[in-house]
Amino acid sequence: MTAMTYMHIDEAIVVRLLRELAGDVPAGVRFLTDFVRAWEGRVARLLDAAERRDPEDVTTVLLSVRTASGMLGATALSSAASDLEHRIAATHQVDGPAVRRLVEVGTASCHELADLAHRLEAAPA
Repeated sequence: MTAMTYMHIDEAIVVRLLRELAGDVPAGVRFLTDFVRAWEGRVARLLDAAERRDPEDVTTVLLSVRTASGMLGATALSSAASDLEHRIAATHQVDGPAVRRLVEVGTASCHELADLAHRLEAAPA
């Protein structure tokens, strides 16, 4: 499989994850697709918490997003979640526009992760 250039994800991190899974491509693909499938639910919870101006709930979702996206190589999303976590910790305030920007980055990242999962499934063993 030839490497592609993605704007929001680092394919090398996914390759490293697959090596850690002893080359179990189906398990890696499941992890990618599970993250992508869960994105809409995370977005709904994040936007709801932001609308309620609940910094604790926003932070809980951000922690989950940051951790999983970092493992999957969604570096732009992981970084955006970390930045927003730090901003909330410092101000104890929810920045609605920053949450919406994070959602945009996450959605773009999920499109790229879905593309990569498809490419991994289609690659010869």
